[in-house]
Amino acid sequence: MAASPPARRLLFPQSVSFKNILLFLFILLAALIPLAMNYYQDSRDYEIEVLASKLEFFAERGASWIDVAALSLLTQPEHMRTPDYGKLVQTLNRIEHEFGVDNAIVMRRKPDGQYIYIASGTGTSGASGSSEGTVRNPCHSTGTTNSPVQNPCHPTQLRSPAVNNPCNLAHAKSAAISNPCNPALLANPAVSNPCNPALVTGTAVSNPCNPATYAAAGFPLGIPVHIHPLFPGTYKATEETWQQGEMMYSQLFGGKTNDGQEYSQFLQINTPLKLDNEVVAILMLNKFAKPVYDAVRSKTIWVGSLTMGILVIGLALFGYSSARMLRPLKNLTTAASEVAQGNLDISLPTPRSRDEVGRLASTFNTMLEGLRQRDFIRDTFGRYLSKEVVEEVLDSPDGLKLGGETREVTFLVSDLRGFTSLSSRLPAHEVIDILNRYLERMVDIIATYRGTVDEFQGDGILAFFGAPLAAEDDRERAVACAITMQAALIDMNAEQRRLGLPELNMGIGINTGEAIVGNIGSERRTKYGAVGNAINEAYRIESFTVGGQILISPSVYAQVQHLVDIESTQDVQFKGLDHPVTLYHVVGLRGAYAVTLPDKTPEVWVALDPPLSISCFPIEGKTVSSHAIPGTLTHLAETTAEASLSGGVMLHSNILLDLVLPDASILSDIYAKVVALYPDDTSLTQVRLGFTSVPEPAKAFLARQRMAALPSTLPSPS
Repeated sequence: MAASPPARRLLFPQSVSFKNILLFLFILLAALIPLAMNYYQDSRDYEIEVLASKLEFFAERGASWIDVAALSLLTQPEHMRTPDYGKLVQTLNRIEHEFGVDNAIVMRRKPDGQYIYIASGTGTSGASGSSEGTVRNPCHSTGTTNSPVQNPCHPTQLRSPAVNNPCNLAHAKSAAISNPCNPALLANPAVSNPCNPALVTGTAVSNPCNPATYAAAGFPLGIPVHIHPLFPGTYKATEETWQQGEMMYSQLFGGKTNDGQEYSQFLQINTPLKLDNEVVAILMLNKFAKPVYDAVRSKTIWVGSLTMGILVIGLALFGYSSARMLRPLKNLTTAASEVAQGNLDISLPTPRSRDEVGRLASTFNTMLEGLRQRDFIRDTFGRYLSKEVVEEVLDSPDGLKLGGETREVTFLVSDLRGFTSLSSRLPAHEVIDILNRYLERMVDIIATYRGTVDEFQGDGILAFFGAPLAAEDDRERAVACAITMQAALIDMNAEQRRLGLPELNMGIGINTGEAIVGNIGSERRTKYGAVGNAINEAYRIESFTVGGQILISPSVYAQVQHLVDIESTQDVQFKGLDHPVTLYHVVGLRGAYAVTLPDKTPEVWVALDPPLSISCFPIEGKTVSSHAIPGTLTHLAETTAEASLSGGVMLHSNILLDLVLPDASILSDIYAKVVALYPDDTSLTQVRLGFTSVPEPAKAFLARQRMAALPSTLPSPS
């Protein structure tokens, strides 16, 4: 072990005390900020509820001050100059002043459902929070740009023939007594004429032409209620009050309107004003919520500041006590420095206390004992492949002892179809590159599903699930792993095509059964593996697969049948068994490890006319028979073919094909599996072959044959 540099003097910012203080501060802030936010939210909601209750009381009290009988007679704009109108405005001003509401407004409903203003207080204009106080005063210098419907002084309205527009130029010359804009009346000193030059500069509150009262004038009688289009919810609340004849509870309005403009939130309550038990007007009170929010925010800041001050004092006390408690750790720090220098022969005295520091000293001594076994740990990491195996060995001092145990294990066997033949046709470095890229991807997938790779046999992989750690979902994970491996090979084949390299085809077999698992080998060389008949059966199952196929045994299917998607089944005969075994072709899995293979494009069969001559050589194990069985290919698809043979072959057996071309040349090294046998009245044997490995020249030739025969396309004769 390389010696570590001498330990430097520990600065306070590097100490545990300082870090504890920071941690304590972080925890406090993490707790304080949400509490403050919740406090602010709860307080704000409470204050809004209190304000709403007050507003309901104000509305009920204010409604009792209004002379409803006189109010019902105020129907025309000229009534704004009557004493009853002035009294109504004074009452609304009183409501605003005494109750502190932002708007006190009286409105009535027209037969078409639209609401119009009767009068309003002269306080803050517009519950919407708009800065345009001139909407209510048509004589304001900037008011002429407002809505022409609501503003008779709008440029487009000055020349309109509207009879009720006193600002119409045509009416200005009329002798109508009701038109205060008549030039003959302008010089009239009548107090009731707001257009009298002598009154324009007067202080009369009821004179809308007074510059001093531009922004303070109420809503003129008869103009539509402008807040309803801005906030449709206010119209709904007003309509419910009118129709039901009862005061509606306060509601919160405001926010962003359809035109994108932002308005402050406000509380609104509507109270019916009745005459002879019939609603003739609505008293609407509005109160902005922002002052309430600001008050609650200030209170929250004050409470938060006080809490923070208390926490800072507590933090200082915590830091002081923490520093005193951690002083004994300096001895441990010194001992740890010795260990860092490679001195493992030291030990701390037996601790006298039973607190955390004493337990830490005991743990430190235990750690030293563990460090003395580091050579053992290094050997462990060098001998085992699976992370789970390593962890089990590290947890047990007997981990490297030879021996094992019997348990139920799920085995996965994969093998590349025709890779031996492919290897003979490619340079060695390309073969190694393909194999390494293939194994790297497959091993990563097996590790993802917590499987243990037992061994590689050339291009074959043996992996198992359920050892050293067993789980209820071992079989499910094994099936999901196999499907993911096949899907990954599809992606790798796309990469192979881009590189101009041949595609790979893999078959996978899965079986569950009892096996002996444990450390196998000698003291000099050991591996964690498994032995048993269940492994042999997994290899046999894999031997019945074709490229891209996953076959599982009945023992696996019994546990996952409610989760797997099965494309087909096939009955096979194992050596040594008297009865056939049903294998299941898996294409998808549901549940926690849901995964599925891409849908295959249905193969298009073509009839070959004339048929292609072939020679078949049965393969027994790894041995190719020297006896050729002549025959012909009669039908052809992308990955399968129909053939007539003059000799018999075994179902699910592997064969080597030689294609005899019309010019008597031969395309060899074509491997296939007999996937089906069909009865025939002749002496010929009708078989279906699944190609497992086809060299590029043969693949190109068969593709040309299929293209040439496409006009005679027909379904499989089976």
